[in-house]
Amino acid sequence: MEKSELLKKVILAVEDEIKRLELSAGSSHQMSVDAPSAMQSHSDTTKFQMKALEENTKRSILEKQIFLRNVVDLISLQKEAKEVEIGSLVRISEGESMKQYILLEGGAGIIVEDDGKKWIVVTIASPLGKALLGKKKGEKFIFFAGGKERELEISDIE
Repeated sequence: MEKSELLKKVILAVEDEIKRLELSAGSSHQMSVDAPSAMQSHSDTTKFQMKALEENTKRSILEKQIFLRNVVDLISLQKEAKEVEIGSLVRISEGESMKQYILLEGGAGIIVEDDGKKWIVVTIASPLGKALLGKKKGEKFIFFAGGKERELEISDIE
C-alpha cells in the first residue's frame, strides 16, 4: 500500500468523525436553546452545560480540520524516510508480533486497514510517538507500557 493511500483513508476517517461531531454540536445547540433559563429555574444548569458542550465540540471540529490540512500536506511531501518523522509509516516488531503505525500530529486512535492489516495512528505527543521519533530502520529500543518493559525494533519505515 502506498503511503498516500493510507493517509487518504485517515482523511476519510477524520471527515466522518467531523460529520458526527457537527451533528453533536447541532444537538447540543438545540438543547441549550430549549433548556430552561436561569429565570425559569434557579437550580437548572442544563442551558450552561449544553452551551459548554457545543463550544467544546466546535473546538474539536476545528482541531480536526487543522489536522486534515496537515495530512493533506503530507500526501504531497512524498520522500524517502531515513528515520521516523511526522507522516512516517512504521512497522514495529516485538518478538514474533508485528504492529504498524502511522505517526501524525493528531488523530490518535484512528485505525485504517489495508489488505487485512491494521494501521494505527499514533501522535507525536503520545509516549510511543515520542519514543519513535528519530529512530532508524533496524534500531531496537526499550519502551515502557502498562507497567511493562518491552523491547521493540523498527522493522521498516516509509
